[in-house]
Amino acid sequence: MNLLRGIPAALSLYTKIPVLLKNWNDGDYRRAFLFFPVAGIPLGLLSFGLWYICEYFHLPHIFTTGLLFVLSFLIVGGLHYDGFADTEDALSSMADKEKKLEILKDPHAGAFAFIALLRHAVFYLSFLYLWIEKADEKMMIFYGLIFVLSRALCGLSSSILKKARSEGMLYEETKGKGKTVVISFICWIILTLFAMGCIDVYKTLAVVVIGVFFFVYYIHMTYTNFGGVTGDTAGYFVVIMEGLSLGSVFF
Repeated sequence: MNLLRGIPAALSLYTKIPVLLKNWNDGDYRRAFLFFPVAGIPLGLLSFGLWYICEYFHLPHIFTTGLLFVLSFLIVGGLHYDGFADTEDALSSMADKEKKLEILKDPHAGAFAFIALLRHAVFYLSFLYLWIEKADEKMMIFYGLIFVLSRALCGLSSSILKKARSEGMLYEETKGKGKTVVISFICWIILTLFAMGCIDVYKTLAVVVIGVFFFVYYIHMTYTNFGGVTGDTAGYFVVIMEGLSLGSVFF
């Protein structure tokens, strides 16, 4: 039962959904990371519901696209986009590793961060619009599963890759987890890909290929620029993986 307390803890930590968890303790905080992919489930379900309502009332697809994009901020907040912006700022600085790590900790966003956010928004909205144009109920379920998969892959990378710092949220979440958390995220990935495959094999294969290439790039990028992964680069991982996965719309 104590393990299952990690589910509401994960929703509380990784989403804006109000969750009542009595007698919160450090154990719940550590267990929350095991259920990181759970945070993608309510976003997927609500996205499906919002799309269904928009389709029922025959609203323009461009309007539906905008609503779905805003929904992700309402449910998740700026948690992952903050990490994405900080990482882009650091990467664009052309500084050494130590300076880049300092930029990650800087609470202020630079010009490069805003440019990266704008670029990502254009990319994401464009592919999301194409998705909505072709969407049926199965495609929207597939879309919802992308949120779960991106978090499972992020959790796996955060668990097995070297940490850039021996402090911070990511370090504390993964400290002393060992094989348990790795196996947990691998199971999440397998189950999510199986569900995706039941919906559309070709899109699932496209997502797998995209995920493998991005995973390799992420390892190279984080090790080269920061000496390892951080909480900010984890946010970068989620944001980019979600956006790239929408590219499977062409398959």
